[in-house]
Amino acid sequence: VRLQLIRGEVTNIPFVVTLERDKINFEDGKATSEVIPISEGNESYKLGVIKIPSFYQDFNEARNGEEFTSVTGDVKRIIEDLKKKDVDGILVDLRFNGGGSLPEAIRMTGLFIDDGPVVQVKSSNGQINVHKDLDKGTIYDGPLAVLTNRFSASASEIFSGAIQDYKRGIILGESTFGKGTVQRMVSLNQQMPNYPEKMGNLKLTLQMFYRVTGSSTQNIGVSADINYPSAFSAEEYGESSKPAALPWEKIKESDYKVTNYISQEMKDKLTKLYLGHLEIDEDLIKLSNDVEKAKESREKESLSLNYDERKDEKEAASEDSDESNVSLEDTTIKIDNEFTAAEKDIKKLKKDPYLKESLRLLAAMSKFKIG
Repeated sequence: VRLQLIRGEVTNIPFVVTLERDKINFEDGKATSEVIPISEGNESYKLGVIKIPSFYQDFNEARNGEEFTSVTGDVKRIIEDLKKKDVDGILVDLRFNGGGSLPEAIRMTGLFIDDGPVVQVKSSNGQINVHKDLDKGTIYDGPLAVLTNRFSASASEIFSGAIQDYKRGIILGESTFGKGTVQRMVSLNQQMPNYPEKMGNLKLTLQMFYRVTGSSTQNIGVSADINYPSAFSAEEYGESSKPAALPWEKIKESDYKVTNYISQEMKDKLTKLYLGHLEIDEDLIKLSNDVEKAKESREKESLSLNYDERKDEKEAASEDSDESNVSLEDTTIKIDNEFTAAEKDIKKLKKDPYLKESLRLLAAMSKFKIG
């Protein structure tokens, strides 16, 4: 792809930028984990973070009957390793996870629940199939949080929706994308195989996903139990922003057994804790301000191409950023020095207030008595 651009300067000489698609390394898209130690007050915690970029599965290996690479298999091994490290809780980070394999979303949910239905799928003929986790038992039964954003979609919504419906874990972040439909590409040449030229493809919507509660994830997505500041509204970003998007609907609830991990009392206390952080934590305050600036910026209908004006705006924004660039040590969360790589973790959490706040709430969750 070649883009011809003109800078907003005096010369106005066009120049070309060439973008070339690169090969995607499968290893770069696999689930990863780390242990981040934090301390709140006088108590220290070791918290595991599992970052999942997609619900992947090696379909070729599976078709050949081999032991296939999958997100569930990788996450299972990660959890076993985190348990050996004696973590106090696990955070599953699904931000920007656009989905992937439906069977993997079901299998991965089964790592955290005993058994039962995970998702319902309705076909265009009205037939409803309930997809279940058939493996009794769990791999991990400790404190669990799931971090989502507006760009968590499809299989991410199936997993996070099931975790929320079973009250197995707390959902943090933003409401998800709202993609609750299944599409398939159909070649028009299949209908006219002797036609000499390529006729193109049709994308057909064949099925719709529903949570075990009967609610579709279509359009509305999965709402977080605790909502963080977000610059991405459903009206601009998400399935509901599409003019021809199918509407939300509800079907009959599945027969499932809710756990007792997440109570309303726990959610209320965690929400109160978060609202307190929102008032005093410098990183969250800066994040909220940045979100508001982003919203205001998108509402502008014109943008100056004058180099000096743009330079002044950039310098002003940089000054605002420097004023709020306080040390993490000044906030109510600290990294415990007895753990290794503390300085690296400080920088990481400083750059990612969403992750930092999620770990603080997860640490608070670990103190709740289940049952």
